[in-house]
Amino acid sequence: MADLVKIQTNDNLEQVIDNKMLVRISAIFKRYQEKEISESEYELLMKREYLNDPVEFNSTCKQILEEAQAELRQLHEAEKDIRESQIKQIFDKMNPNTIRSIYATSQVYSLPLHSCVYFIRNEFTGLTKIGQAKNITKRFSQIKTSFTHVGIPANLKLVGAVLVYPQWLNDVERHFHLEFKNKRTYGEWFRISNDDIMEQLFYGSDRCELIHSVPVNYDDWEYSYFSEVKKEYEVSIEELGHTRNLLGIQDPFAVVFKRNNKLLEIIKAVEKHQVGFYDIVYDYNDFSKVHHVGVRYGNSDKWYSFQDIKEKAFSKRYWENAIKGINSKGGSL
Repeated sequence: MADLVKIQTNDNLEQVIDNKMLVRISAIFKRYQEKEISESEYELLMKREYLNDPVEFNSTCKQILEEAQAELRQLHEAEKDIRESQIKQIFDKMNPNTIRSIYATSQVYSLPLHSCVYFIRNEFTGLTKIGQAKNITKRFSQIKTSFTHVGIPANLKLVGAVLVYPQWLNDVERHFHLEFKNKRTYGEWFRISNDDIMEQLFYGSDRCELIHSVPVNYDDWEYSYFSEVKKEYEVSIEELGHTRNLLGIQDPFAVVFKRNNKLLEIIKAVEKHQVGFYDIVYDYNDFSKVHHVGVRYGNSDKWYSFQDIKEKAFSKRYWENAIKGINSKGGSL
């Protein structure tokens, strides 16, 4: 049974001002203020839209707009209160490690999985370069070209890949540099064997495939490097997608707060994709007991862990084509 918190729909969040005339006259007023239309054009438009006596508009219409602005401000503040209460209710008692995991999951939900930490071998020297690439085909070509420019012989071949989302490429690349630090020759070049690579990528992993004899691993290497997510419950009007300069009028009470509430980002992602995100929590007294803890959308039965997302995003066909294109053409110079 999934131990997830349901996001409740609140009618207050769906309140809107349904006044088409007000929208039209505010747009005309803004155009006039910004000198997009002349005074005569402005008076003509207002006469058609609202008043028989356009001279009266300057005071009457502005009063209406200011009242509407005050009403919108109240609605936005009400929405802000609702969101802050919602965030606190969902996350207040949630374990920080669970929060950081579901935040990371929410950030990669719709991303392709084409970036990687690569292992490229120079068959002439036997050395293997461990680096990172968002596009392995393009990066392979760049490395090949760099050898051409300096006239150094090389026969390059991709011999391994660890699929990693772009946010964590630096971290995972550093992990393998440290793992093989005793076999580093210079820079990113290491004297490592196929067995060394297979031991790290293939053996003991159920998320690694041999594609054209190249181990391609898509374990959740990122997990150790998930960033901390503070339990901050306050959000700003701007984070909710609203402006404080409403209807073209400067709000004299506007104080802009720049925030980046990651808990709100989780909720927005859940609502946008209408799915849930969870972390796997083990009972350390009984490892056979596993709980799924996180946030889901209403009664939806679709929710994912970070590893679920990676498995879903892994495209074997993409990597078959990429590896075939790289290794069949060869990197011989």
